[in-house]
Amino acid sequence: MLHKYLHSWDVISTDLRMRNQRKIYRNDLEQLEALNQEYCWSLDLDRIVSKDYDALVLTNFNQVIEWVNGGFERMTGYSAEESVGRRPGFLQGPKTSELAKGRLRTGIHEERDAYATLINYRKCGNPYKCKISILPLKNAALHTTHFLAIEKEVT
Repeated sequence: MLHKYLHSWDVISTDLRMRNQRKIYRNDLEQLEALNQEYCWSLDLDRIVSKDYDALVLTNFNQVIEWVNGGFERMTGYSAEESVGRRPGFLQGPKTSELAKGRLRTGIHEERDAYATLINYRKCGNPYKCKISILPLKNAALHTTHFLAIEKEVT
């Protein structure tokens, strides 16, 4: 009988996690939509929120962070206040692959999508492996104004 209740708890727990994740995604979508309106990007928001991610990082054209979602703080330990105005490289450290960083830099320089898996470091100093997709955000004139990093911690 106890097994039945434990199984039910697993189902309820999974459902609650999924509901919470949908709420977080909805909040991220609302914030991205407001930024989309402000900057007039030709942005497919559904493409972004359909991805499985932990953190979103918006940088300007010069790669200075302008916005992070709540998942960024949960993943890295750094608050938005500590992160905005800095470059994402502040998360990197001795185990961060130069090759992976180069792939991301090339994509940014060429203003195209870029992907890499690399090791970043939390505020407490612990390393974590992160899969990053960087998307250039273009305005109506097709000029890149920002980049959006979609990040997922991997094990």
